[in-house]
Amino acid sequence: MASAITQCSTSELTCSICTDYLTDPVTICCGHRFCNPCLCLLWEDTLTPNCCPVCREISQQMYFKRIIFAEKQAIPTRESVPCQLSSSAMLICGRHQEIKNLICETDRSLLCFLCSQSPRHATHKHYMTKEADEYYRKKLLIQMKSIWKKKQKNQRNLNRETNIIRTWKDLGDIMKRNEFLRLAMPQPVNPQLSAWTITGMSERLNFFRVYITLDHKICSNHKLLFEDLRHLQCSLDDTDMSCTPTSTQYTSSWGAQILTSGKHYWEVDLKDSCNWVIGLCREAWTKRNDMRLDSEGIFLLLCLKVDDHFSLLSTSPLLPHYIPRPQGWLGVFLDYECGIVSFVNVAQSSLICSFLSRIFYFPLRPFICHGSK
Repeated sequence: MASAITQCSTSELTCSICTDYLTDPVTICCGHRFCNPCLCLLWEDTLTPNCCPVCREISQQMYFKRIIFAEKQAIPTRESVPCQLSSSAMLICGRHQEIKNLICETDRSLLCFLCSQSPRHATHKHYMTKEADEYYRKKLLIQMKSIWKKKQKNQRNLNRETNIIRTWKDLGDIMKRNEFLRLAMPQPVNPQLSAWTITGMSERLNFFRVYITLDHKICSNHKLLFEDLRHLQCSLDDTDMSCTPTSTQYTSSWGAQILTSGKHYWEVDLKDSCNWVIGLCREAWTKRNDMRLDSEGIFLLLCLKVDDHFSLLSTSPLLPHYIPRPQGWLGVFLDYECGIVSFVNVAQSSLICSFLSRIFYFPLRPFICHGSK
C-alpha cells in the first residue's frame, strides 16, 4: 500500500475546488476527484445539468464513487509535502522572537515553543499549526456536509408541502368553476348566417329550365316527414300543441317526369306555405307511404315552423342550415351524371345547399309536400 501511495502525485490527492488535500473524497463519472462537501455545495443551487468543475462533462447528480484509501496513508499530511512559506507569512512571538507554530487547545491561541512551556499553558494540550489546520479543515468540511444534507431534506419537505397547497388551491378553483357552471343557465341560441348572392347563377341555370307537371294519378300521404321534424325540433315531454299542429293538412305531389340522365332545373312558388318538403326521390317511393328522414334515395330540402321560428334542413344525412328560408320561389337543379342536387333561393340568387358527389343508379322523380300557411 505504501509503495502505491508514493506513486500518487500531489494533484491526484488535491481537490480542485478547495485546492487542498481531499477530505471524504469521491469520484464522479468523468473520473475527477473532489471533497464530498465541496462538490455538494458547488452543485447545491445549480439549475442547469451538473457538470464536472474541471472538464465540464455532464454528471448525474450525487452519482459518487468513494475512493478506497487508508485514511492515514492515502492522504499525506502537510509535513510530508514541501511547503514554501515566506517570512512575512510566519507569525513571530514578540517576547521570545520565535515562530508561533503551536496552537493551544484550551484558548485557541498561537504560541511559540517557549510560550507553550509557560505556567499559563504548560498544563494545556498543544498542536502544531499545520496539524491543527488540517484537523479543523476536515472538521469544517464534515459540518458543511451535514448542513448540506439537512438543507436538502428541508427543501424536499418544503417542496412536498408546496405541492399539497397547490393541489388544494387547484381543487378549490375547480369547485368554484363547477359551481359557476351549475348556476349558469344556458341561453337559447339561434344562429343566422348570411346568404351570398352569386352573380350570373340564375342566368346559367335557366339554360337547363324544364317545366315539371304533377301526376295526379299518384296519391300519397307522407306525413311521417313532418312528424320526424317535429320530434327533432320539440322535446318529447313538451305538451305545447303548437309543435304538433294536427289540424294542418298536407298535400303531397309527384312529378310526372322520370329523370334518368341530363341536367334539369325548375322552380316552385312557396309564398303560401310555411311547412314544406321539396326535392327528388327515387321513383320506387311513389308506391309507398312510409318515407322517413333516414330513408335512402331521398334528396330533399325541408322547412318546418315551430312557434315563430322556421327550421331549414336537408336530408342524406339530415343537416340544419342557418340561413334565412326562401319566402318566394325556390329553384331545384339536378345534374344526373355528376350526382349533384342543388337548391337555390331565386329572389336572392343565392345557393341554399347542394348534394354533391352522389351516384344515381335509380330513376328520380320530383317531389313536393306542403301544408297550409
